[in-house]
Amino acid sequence: MNQRTGPSGQRLDRSLRREVQVTGTGILMFTRGLQGPSEASSIAAELETAGVTHVFISEAGNDAMTTAAAMALATRTATIGTGIANIYIRHPYELAMAAAGVDDLSAGRFVLGIGTAHQITNVSGLGLDMTQALSRMRDYLAALNGALEAERTSPDVTTDRYRIVGPRVAWNTNRRIPIVLGAVGDRMLRLAARSADGVILSLATLDQIRRARALLDMTAEQAGRNPDEIRIYAVVNTCLLPTRREARSI
Repeated sequence: MNQRTGPSGQRLDRSLRREVQVTGTGILMFTRGLQGPSEASSIAAELETAGVTHVFISEAGNDAMTTAAAMALATRTATIGTGIANIYIRHPYELAMAAAGVDDLSAGRFVLGIGTAHQITNVSGLGLDMTQALSRMRDYLAALNGALEAERTSPDVTTDRYRIVGPRVAWNTNRRIPIVLGAVGDRMLRLAARSADGVILSLATLDQIRRARALLDMTAEQAGRNPDEIRIYAVVNTCLLPTRREARSI
């Protein structure tokens, strides 16, 4: 990994990496085994009481935004987030409206995690076209940012794929809702550093997290952004059951 290069051709060796600091402990709940938003929100409230600072919900056969709204109402201090909402099944304006609603319900504690999801869902299951996923995410993010940042004015954004001209998001809270991207490859990390507020890394090692941090820092600085404002949410799969044998069987 030390021989890979950043956007300027500079090698991302260890000298570019800064120490990764843990700023909170979170839980990303997978929907398998949950009975619905009511159970997810009850668990979120218990986790908050136990001291968990971030509670995110995945999207697999469920509407992550509905569940996030329920979790927002059941909690008071924890950051609520989606990990991730599938961009292929929503127009960016629809997601902007939903995000503004969840942010209002959470009193400004919402983080909107978005991603391209998986081929098994989008292609095999829904017959969607996932070619040019990076350019689609770039267009989607531009439209989503345009809709959310319009505040009390009317959005005016047109990309190759999306057009949002005129209709304003009614529940705008006048707060920039953080948008983080589910990222695996370097190109998605660079896009996040330029146009989003952070990334969600899944099953990344500590060294991979450090390397992602270096790439985010480099790209943010070149884009004129403060690297410290680009957050990393690192996900490690866990299964909490009474015995190791039961956990391994899931």
